[in-house]
Amino acid sequence: MIPQLAPPGCDIDPAVIQETFRDAARRVSSGWISREDFFSSERQRAKRWGAVYGRDYTAYPNWQGRDVIVDSNGRVHFWWKDGERDVNIFIPGSKSLIPREAGERRFLSFTSIGISVVDDDHQVLLRKSPGAPLDVTWNKANIGMMMQATDIIRCWEFHLPEETWKDEGAQEVVDTTAHPPEFYEPVGLPPLRQKQKAAKYPAPPRPGDGTWIVNEFLNSFLGDTGGRLFAANIDLWPEPEYRAEHARIQLKAFLENPKYLHYPHRQRWLAILGSAESIDTLHLRANIVFCRTIETKQIVNYVGESAKGKAVNRAGAWWLIGPRKPGW
Repeated sequence: MIPQLAPPGCDIDPAVIQETFRDAARRVSSGWISREDFFSSERQRAKRWGAVYGRDYTAYPNWQGRDVIVDSNGRVHFWWKDGERDVNIFIPGSKSLIPREAGERRFLSFTSIGISVVDDDHQVLLRKSPGAPLDVTWNKANIGMMMQATDIIRCWEFHLPEETWKDEGAQEVVDTTAHPPEFYEPVGLPPLRQKQKAAKYPAPPRPGDGTWIVNEFLNSFLGDTGGRLFAANIDLWPEPEYRAEHARIQLKAFLENPKYLHYPHRQRWLAILGSAESIDTLHLRANIVFCRTIETKQIVNYVGESAKGKAVNRAGAWWLIGPRKPGW
């Protein structure tokens, strides 16, 4: 704080140095909090989410051009007022979005191709990761795979009421007649998790089971003979040929068909498919293995060098999936 408060030449004037230290001490002490407040559950939750303690979190309906919080991990955070509902939105980003100097601010910009973070000069800030778009911080494909995709898309539609949301990578669906809730009764066990024993799961799965939607998807997407699906970090593999067979993208598009609106495990599956965690990819694989045989073929591509001259690679895998089981 001393360099911020001290005027030029203060390092040779003892009186100015002393006063500067006093001013800094007053500012530090004014922000001091007790041990009880420091370790409060509210503060610990704020730290867990990378929030700034003491920041005013006000929900606004309109965030176009409004300054937004970027935490120490590069995540963008804001509260959006959706009618009577206050929605706490976190958008995964990168450290390239973090302000570099004191006083710098970051603003949100909603456009027809996605959502951007811009600086004080209205320049779009890009994420520093292989495969990130070059004209917007997050394009529609990126947003469609996020954990909070539903709320973020609603927010985008609110800000651009004359635009129509359409993710070009989404699979087209035709049959939009929703199964009634009773179609899924009785409600069965949730989706399988990695290393979980599958003995308690009905085989073949019933409509109310957490494994059922995966079996339906495989039968629709791969047919009776089987085929392949791609598994990798979506942002690192933006090419259309990988998106067209990406397990997360295609299963999410299949599940978002209004036909499955009342599927009891729908929200849990959308959370798994929207997650960037590798453990959720393993959960997805466990459900596919339950329905069909699967082999993994790893691939690694060289994409360039880091600033330190080290090789930068991206890794992915083709899941080679066997034919449909009899009666499934």
